[in-house]
Amino acid sequence: MEPHDASTGGFPPWVSLEYRHMLSLVGASPATPPSSVLFSSLSAASIDTLQKQLEAPLENGVNAAPFELASGAVRDVMARDGVDLSRVCLLDPRAEKEISPEDSEHFDWFLSAARFCFCGRNVAGLTPTGACLQVRRHPRRRPTAG
Repeated sequence: MEPHDASTGGFPPWVSLEYRHMLSLVGASPATPPSSVLFSSLSAASIDTLQKQLEAPLENGVNAAPFELASGAVRDVMARDGVDLSRVCLLDPRAEKEISPEDSEHFDWFLSAARFCFCGRNVAGLTPTGACLQVRRHPRRRPTAG
């Protein structure tokens, strides 16, 4: 979760812009069924504010992806939904292999580990991505630029 800012009623404006941009990118995808975005580990107080910010129509007629806001950790949402962890891929800028369209045949979930790490513990000296990989051993893909 990003830092909560009481002066803005929830999140700093850049957070809303960043999250809306994610929704526009995922919403522009021709995936069938449509992809969705999960924002997890949110404080209960921030969910209402963020919900309103993200529900506002996007500019230029771009379709926003469906999204879910959850106060629980992503691992809890995955357990709730019965996600097969072998079909989860961590997006890691240091991964050797770049993400490709074919990855959608092997993975159902793509996690941005820097924000949504679900390893459940900190490993000294490692980034959140590194800690997740050491603990869970998920496949990794490098996001593409642009």
